[in-house]
Amino acid sequence: MRFDKERLWGVEIEFLSTVSREEVARRMSEKGVRCYVEGYNHTTKEHWKVVTDASCGYELVSPPLKGDEGFRQLKIACEVLNELGAKVDRRCGLHVHHDARDFSVDTFKRVFALYIRYEDSIDELLPRSRRGSNNSYCKSLKGYDALEMLKQVRRCTTVERLSRVYNNDRYYKINLQSYRRHGTIEFRQHSGTVEYEKIKHWIVLTQAIINRALDAAVHFTIRISNYRTFKEALGACGSLIQDQESAEAIKWFDARWKHFAEREGRVAA
Repeated sequence: MRFDKERLWGVEIEFLSTVSREEVARRMSEKGVRCYVEGYNHTTKEHWKVVTDASCGYELVSPPLKGDEGFRQLKIACEVLNELGAKVDRRCGLHVHHDARDFSVDTFKRVFALYIRYEDSIDELLPRSRRGSNNSYCKSLKGYDALEMLKQVRRCTTVERLSRVYNNDRYYKINLQSYRRHGTIEFRQHSGTVEYEKIKHWIVLTQAIINRALDAAVHFTIRISNYRTFKEALGACGSLIQDQESAEAIKWFDARWKHFAEREGRVAA
């Protein structure tokens, strides 16, 4: 497992409209990160923007970021939101985009196959409100029959056909519609948060899924899915972890898995 500091990513942080958008933008700009209040739009900008969001109130959207500078800006954004007392609830989500302009159709298929195979394990890292199809804004990729969905994904020869498998609908745990508009692949499953560590580690984990899809073939079959086998698939065990960002993320998700497992009475992976 490795984190590519050169691959672009971006975030959309949803929060409740209990704080002033203008104050968020002003404080971020004062801390050296340009941010503006804008009307609702899907245009990629070179600055951060605060826009309205129909599901919960507001959304703080980053420009394309990467590496240490990207994390520096993200940390400032979270600091500002916390200083102002920004809140989230079950209506809020965190959306992460990764640059997909170098993807082939096979790369997209491998990403979807990995997520379908290990969706139950990924679910165990998140609150129940973001599992399965419990949230209409991030529905399950495996539907009612994971093996059938894998077969459909495997047969796709274009990104357009893969998108049609999911009815050209962006409200799934992975959204392909963003590829047409932004050249990105969007991960929509994470629950709303204004915590820097949660967001950073989710960026690293979702990029690890991408790197696995870029590096090697993926079997379009069902296997035992638990947190341990998910980590094995990502190369996220022991000496296979190649950098500090990946090591910190896996340590954090190990604790996250244990937290939910203990609370829900699950057997250790």
